Order: sequence, then structure tokens, then C-alpha cells
Amino acid sequence: MKLLFCTAVALCLASQAPAQPSNSEDGDQEEKRPEVRVPEPTRRSLSMTTTHTVISVRYPLAREGVDVFASALPELIAFANEQRPVNARFLERAARLIDPVSTDALLLYLTGNATPLGLSQAEKNHLGKLLRSGGLLYAEDVRPHGGHGFQGEGLGIAGTPFDRQLKALIAESAVLGDAGRAWRRVPTSHPIYSTLFNFPDGPPLISAIGANPLADRVTELEMIEDRGRVAVLFSELNISYAWAFPDAPGSTQSLRFGTNLLVFAMVQQAATRLQSR
Repeated sequence: MKLLFCTAVALCLASQAPAQPSNSEDGDQEEKRPEVRVPEPTRRSLSMTTTHTVISVRYPLAREGVDVFASALPELIAFANEQRPVNARFLERAARLIDPVSTDALLLYLTGNATPLGLSQAEKNHLGKLLRSGGLLYAEDVRPHGGHGFQGEGLGIAGTPFDRQLKALIAESAVLGDAGRAWRRVPTSHPIYSTLFNFPDGPPLISAIGANPLADRVTELEMIEDRGRVAVLFSELNISYAWAFPDAPGSTQSLRFGTNLLVFAMVQQAATRLQSR
């Protein structure tokens, strides 16, 4: 599937939705719920499956509050369902990669810090199959906070333990092989920043209110494409921490970005299915 086709559909969504400012502080004013108008036959293709499952990937040694935040995905799904983009509804599940429920997932969500992923060969094989057949993985290097202040060294810096593990995993022959080494930054013009809410300056930083320790570090997402389609998105920006804790600075903007991620995954999946007909 050509990326141009996916981009055109995603931008169609964006052009039909009222723009939402990305740089205002949360709570400045009451905003109207976005309204998405999608022309036929795009609406039909997006509405064929009105319920989409998002999987929070679990692995044996993951520590709650350090490597994973159990409430992050449920909070995002609840927020996204309130927006009801294109009449879709999202469900969330926590599962291992080899669990059958992950096979038809709209999106795989994987987080970590310093704990070894410890994935089995069967899990790596399954991940590779999912990504090669049209799946999308959003992986994030997360950090615990103290009073919503950043903790630990290496936040937003490439080469942290999870960064190294994730990138080595994607490059394994069982996953994406050599194609899994071709990381590049997601440009601010990418439709993921405008599928529902507008983020003209790129991804939100949850420290946007007050001091920003990430200002001179990594402030963009990275991606791997497979045959013109986004297969993996990687973030070291701790965005999903603010999904888990609604009172964290910048939480609303982080949830909005997460909703864009879900809508982008939905559009890309629909485009892939159309292309395969």
C-alpha cells in the first residue's frame, strides 16, 4: 500500500474536523467536541468494523509504575470514546503477544523502562507476523514521576535501556529484519498530527506547563515504515504517563494526541484493507 493513499485518507479526516489548538494550556476554555465528516466511500470502509481492540502488551518482568502504567490505556480509550471519531468505538485489553486476542488488534501498545523485555521466540515471531501483515506498534520509553516531576537520568535521550531493547527487537530477523533498522523522525507534516486534533509543532510534551527538561533533547517521534505503511512508532517523550494520571500537567493534550494515534491506526488499517481487495 502506498503511503500517499494512507496520507490522503488521513488528511481527508483532518480537513473535515475543526482544528483544535495544540499550544494552549489545558482548561483555558471549553472546547466543542470535534466533529468528523467523512465522505463516502471512505466512511463505509472505516465503519465496516465499528469496534476496534487496542492491546497493551504485557511481558513477564514488567513492573507496574516503572515499566507499565496499568491505567494509561483504559484512560485513553475512555477519552477517545467520548470523541467518537468516525462512529468508531475502542476497547482495550492487556495481553501477551502470543495471546489470540492480539491477532486482530488495531494497535499494539508497549512500554518499558530498564526491565528486560524477555520476549520468547514465539512472541517475536508473532510480532513480526503482525507488523508485516498490517499491524501497528506504538512503543514508548516511560519514566516514573514524583509529584508529576521528572525523575531519573536519560529522559528524552536516545540510547536508554528500553530504546536499545526495542530497536534491537524490531531489527531481529523474526520481526522486521533489515527494514527494522530504517528509523526516521516523524515530520510535523505527518497526518498523525492532524487526524482529529491539530499538533502543528509535533508531539505534546507532558512537561509543557512549567520547566521543560526536554526542550533541547529528543522532541519528535520516530517511525519504521514497511512497504510505505507505518509499522512502528517509537517515543521517548513519556506521553502515555499523562494518560495514566489525568491530573498530570498536559494530560488533556497527551490524551488528544493518543486519540489521534488511534484514529490514524484506524485509517491506515482501512486503507490497507482497501488496497488488498
